[in-house]
Amino acid sequence: MDTFSKRIFLFCLSLALAGSASSQTTRDYYPVVSILYGTDRTLKNDGFLAKSSPDLSFGQAQFILHLHYVRKSDSDQNWWRFKNSDEKKKGLQPVNPMGKKDFNQALRQDTQNETFLYVHGFSTTFEEGAKEAAQIAYDLQLPGKPLLYSWPSHGNISIGDYKVDQDTVNHVETINHLKLFIRQVLKESGRGQVHLVGFSMGTYLLTRALIELADEGQSFSKVGAVILISADIDAEDFKNLYYPKLKTALGGKLVLYVSGKDKALEFSAAFHHSRRRLGQGDGKVTLIDGLTTIDATQSSQDCGICHGLSQINGVINDMYLSLHQSLPPNKRLVDDYGKNSEKYYVLFDDAHSIETIEDHNFAIEGQMGTYLNNLKFIWLPDPALEMEAGINHGFLPTQLELRWNITTSNLRPYLNAGFDYYDQGSDSTAWAAHGGLGLELVSDSGLGLGLEWDGVAEIARSPAVISGSYLDRLLDNDDFPWSGFRLHLIKYFDFNKLLN
Repeated sequence: MDTFSKRIFLFCLSLALAGSASSQTTRDYYPVVSILYGTDRTLKNDGFLAKSSPDLSFGQAQFILHLHYVRKSDSDQNWWRFKNSDEKKKGLQPVNPMGKKDFNQALRQDTQNETFLYVHGFSTTFEEGAKEAAQIAYDLQLPGKPLLYSWPSHGNISIGDYKVDQDTVNHVETINHLKLFIRQVLKESGRGQVHLVGFSMGTYLLTRALIELADEGQSFSKVGAVILISADIDAEDFKNLYYPKLKTALGGKLVLYVSGKDKALEFSAAFHHSRRRLGQGDGKVTLIDGLTTIDATQSSQDCGICHGLSQINGVINDMYLSLHQSLPPNKRLVDDYGKNSEKYYVLFDDAHSIETIEDHNFAIEGQMGTYLNNLKFIWLPDPALEMEAGINHGFLPTQLELRWNITTSNLRPYLNAGFDYYDQGSDSTAWAAHGGLGLELVSDSGLGLGLEWDGVAEIARSPAVISGSYLDRLLDNDDFPWSGFRLHLIKYFDFNKLLN
C-alpha cells in the first residue's frame, strides 16, 4: 500500500472511530395510516389548495410512510397496516371526501377508543399535514383512528408567507371553522378520550378556538391532554390573556413541549419585535402555574433548526409514555426543576431519537483500487441520488460522478457514471469517462463499506502521456476486468447536524 492509500485508509478509519458504534441493520417498512380529516381548504382536482373555503369539508385519507423501524401495535387497532405489494406509490393517496353525516358515522365507529386531533403549523400543505399526523399516530399507537385538521397554510417558507399564514390563523372565519370541527368531534366521536395536539403556528389557532369554546360553555370532559409543541404564541399574551381563560375549563390538561435550540422560534421572536415565544425553552422558558412544561433542550442536540419537536429525539417517546402508557412525569424520562418557585421538567431522553440513514445528506469516501485511489466528497440531494467530486491518486483535481442508489436501505446496490480529468504535470493530461456498479453496506451511524467495479473509457489524451506509464495503463484498462474493482470506506453525515 503506497503512502496515499495509507492516508486514505487512516482518514476513513478515524471517521469510523469518531462515528457511532451502532451496526444495527434496518429494513424498509411502509405503514399505511388512515386518517379522518376536516379542513376549510378549497378542494380542486382532487387536491387541497392554500385557499380558504367558506365551509368545512370532511373525509378520510391514507398516507403511506417510508420508515426503517417498526412500532408494536395493539390487537384492536385497525387504522394502519403494512403496504401491499401492489401498492407502488408512497405518500398521500387519493382522498375520500365525505358528507357530514357519513363523517359523523365514521367518527362514532373509528374513535371508540382513545385518539388525537392534530393541528399543523406554518408553511404546511395538506399533504405535509397528513404526513405529520400519520407519523405521530404511528409512533403513539393510540387505539383510535387519528384526526387531522388542516387550515389553509400557504406551504411556502418566506417572510411574506409567514405573514400571510399568521393573518390566516387570526381570521375570525379560520378560528370559527376549527372551533366547529372540535365541537363536532367531541360530540360525535366514540367514548374514548380525544387529545388535542397543536404544532408551531397551529398552537395559536388551537388556543384561540379553545378559548372561544370555553367562553361558550363547551364541555371538555372528553378531552384528554391539550399538547402544544413548539408553540409560536406570544409568551406574555398566553400567560396573561389566554391561559386565565383556559385554566378553569381545562384544568391541568395543558402540556407544553419547548426547546431553547428552536431557531424557527428565534426568527419568530425577532419578527415580533423580540417578544418571546411560548415554545422557547432553556433560559427563555415561560413557566405558568398549573401548566405542565417539558423542556426538550437537552435532548434537542444535532437537530438542525430544532423546530420539529414532534419528530425528534425523546419528545415523541415522552408523549407515548404519557398518552399510551398513562405514566405521570415522575415515572418518565424527565428531571424535575424549579425556577422562581415554579416547577417544570427537563427531558433527558435522547436514546429514543429516530434517525435513519435517509437523514444523511453529505458523505466523505476513501476509495482504493489497483490503478485508482481517490478521496470523494459527496452530496445527497435525495437518498437515492449522490453527486460526487473526487481527487484521483496522483492527479489533480478531478472527478465528477453521479450515483443512483437502487435501494436506500442499509444494503444498497447502485449504478454510477462520471467524468475524469487527469493531470500528471509536464503536459501529461487526459480526459476519460467511467461507469460501473457497486454494492454498499451502511450502518445507521452512517459508516459504510462498499465494493465497486468500474470501467474507464478514454475520451482524449495529450501526446505527452508516456507509453507504459501509470496514466497510460489506467486509460488502457490494463488487467481488465480485475483492475476495475475498488474497495471503499464511507462516512455519511446529516449536514444540518454539522451546523450546530
